[in-house]
Order: sequence, then C-alpha cells, then structure tokens
Amino acid sequence: RELREAFASIKRDDFAAADRALTAAAKHARNNREARERVGRWLLFTSYARQYRGHRDKAFDDANQGCVCELDGEVIVIIEAGPDHITYRQRGKNERVPPRELNPRVEMAIVGTWFAGGGYAVNHVLLGVRWLCVTPSDLERARREWQTAQARGADVAPLLPILDEPFIR
Repeated sequence: RELREAFASIKRDDFAAADRALTAAAKHARNNREARERVGRWLLFTSYARQYRGHRDKAFDDANQGCVCELDGEVIVIIEAGPDHITYRQRGKNERVPPRELNPRVEMAIVGTWFAGGGYAVNHVLLGVRWLCVTPSDLERARREWQTAQARGADVAPLLPILDEPFIR
C-alpha cells in the first residue's frame, strides 16, 4: 500500500508525501530481505524522479522563442516560455499553459530536446522514470529509454523490476 501511495505522490511531484510513504514501507519491510530490496528500488526511483524535476525546470527555463522540439515525429515550437506560462505551437494551434499544467508529451519533447545536447546515459534513465509518471504510464517508452541508457553504460538493473509492479499499469 505504501509503495502505491509513494508512486501516486511522485506522479504529483509531492516528494514529501512520497518520502513519508517510503519511510513507512521501509519500517514494514525491515525483517524481509525481498521487501527491503523492493523499497530500495522505489527509493532509487524517487531519487531519479527528483532529479528529473530539477532538469525539467532547467529545460523550461532554457526553452526560448523559436526552440523546436520533436516527439514521435511531431514538431512543437516554443513561442514564449516564462515562469508563469509556456506558449507553444502544435498542430497549427497555439497553446498557453502554466508549466505545471503542460501536456506531458509536450513536456517530454522539451526536456528530451534539452537532454539531447548532453548525450548522457543517465538522461535516458530520467526520461524512463518520467514515462512511468505520466498518466497513463507508458511502460514501453520507459523500457526503451532504460534500454538505451543501459546500452550507453548506465546500470538500470535495479529499476527494471519496477516495470512489473501491478499498480504501475
């Protein structure tokens, strides 16, 4: 139950609630090695989700007028980005929304474009984490990102069992 609560909290960017749920889960798991390992995976996942949030905020700050982002062959152009709103053009239509209300696919296009400049394996770990946190979770996209990260040298083995968690689906 606590892991389900932690995951729901992470999806809402409520890391304080996630920490409380994981602390409770760790207390219940202290006498069971398998349960401790499972909680450990979720602690790692939470750490990556926090890192993603920080990178997402930087990507939004760096998104400037004319920035062209692509996701699955769809082009998204940033018209204006500020702390209170992001205006972008997608499918011939302008959208203006607060950053926290941004469509997750548009968010992923912006962050993915920002990450592309670095070429770090961990970027794909972070993108995989985020694909699990969108609603509905995209397990296949997360798996592909983690496979890319692994091919580039990142150790994602501790995260892979999360894809089998029943409450992710």
